[in-house]
Amino acid sequence: MKLIIIIIIIIIIIIIIIADKEKTWLWLTNGTLKKETEGLILAAQEQDIRTKAIEAKIEKSADDPKCRLCKETKETIDHILSCCKKIAQTDYKQRHNYVAQMIHWNLCLKYHLPAAKNWWDHKPAKVLENEHAKILWDFRIQTDKVLEHNTPDITVVEKKKVYPSKSYREVMAPYGILPPHPNIARLAEVIVGEESAYLFFQAGRDDMHNYVRRCKRIPEDEGAALFRQMVEAVSHCHQHGIVLRDLKLRKFVFANRERSKLLLENLEDSYVLNGPDDSLEDKHGCPAYVGPEILTSRGSYSGKAADVWSLGVALYTLLVGCYPFQGTKPASLFGKIRRGHFAVPEDLSPKARCLIRCLLRKNPAERLTAKEILLHPWLATAGTSGSSRSSAGGEQMVPEIGFVQRAEAKEEVEEGLYS
Repeated sequence: MKLIIIIIIIIIIIIIIIADKEKTWLWLTNGTLKKETEGLILAAQEQDIRTKAIEAKIEKSADDPKCRLCKETKETIDHILSCCKKIAQTDYKQRHNYVAQMIHWNLCLKYHLPAAKNWWDHKPAKVLENEHAKILWDFRIQTDKVLEHNTPDITVVEKKKVYPSKSYREVMAPYGILPPHPNIARLAEVIVGEESAYLFFQAGRDDMHNYVRRCKRIPEDEGAALFRQMVEAVSHCHQHGIVLRDLKLRKFVFANRERSKLLLENLEDSYVLNGPDDSLEDKHGCPAYVGPEILTSRGSYSGKAADVWSLGVALYTLLVGCYPFQGTKPASLFGKIRRGHFAVPEDLSPKARCLIRCLLRKNPAERLTAKEILLHPWLATAGTSGSSRSSAGGEQMVPEIGFVQRAEAKEEVEEGLYS
């Protein structure tokens, strides 16, 4: 019977390899095995693990089929694996805690909270909190819903999706006028309480910032496919009178395991225009992605052109692996952005270098629009010379998210960039 189990496992692996992975996983998680197949697997398990029920019913070598531990229910495979009271508080609880510990460790990595190097060394704290989220471990919660258990293992509250009830409508305004788009995360649900409103968005996976950090540099073919989706999302927003203002790689998350589909995570910090004029006066943006006109202009500036500059920084970072403008201090960084001088590596294809220079033009009027970017030849036929390479010693690589946030906070004080 062990051979039968091995054959079944091999068949499942072959199905996963040759079939559509998403559909296969959906089929497996839905538990749509035929009764005969499920019975075959259970029979193989019963043969492999001797139970009192087998000894009593099949082998006739025992008179009592009840569990030898709890002595309450028939000792079957299902009983041993899921509901024996004697094991529940020992082996089951330990297994359960190990799984919860691994999930907690992954959540800490996702929200950039303190975590051990390996999940098995991770010790979940009762409460962990930063500017992104609060994670509660084995914490009793109060809710207005009837729950079977009100002490879940892990509770996650994403702060960026919690807004005061009095002002949440302002956050929702862009979603009310923007038609659906495949590269913009949907607003799935809104729950309004007396003091706070909770906004739930279409789920995403890893973000582009972390992906570039791991890969160091994205090949041009892959970069073109990803960048096109970023531009399509921005172009859709511009077409319907929305300026994003705070564009950066972290705003784009992957929608699938293959990391081939991107979503603009949310429309936070975006601005709804009242007409064709896209002039803005308030200054928003991440320091590494901010345009020179925002740093030098005392009056208004073009919001759409500023978004295109940010796209240029994102494209450069994707293909080169570091920011086009680098500085150890805010004043140095902003000085280089104001001058607008940067170097494009020669090993990029001519079309890629051309597009980067068309986006990172110091004069906003000379930049391509988001709609025009989609017509650029590089997005139709990406070059093949952009192979992955490690960074040179002196380059300012895409930093850890915590470092960026500390730098942003410091720059906010020193330069008054944010409003």
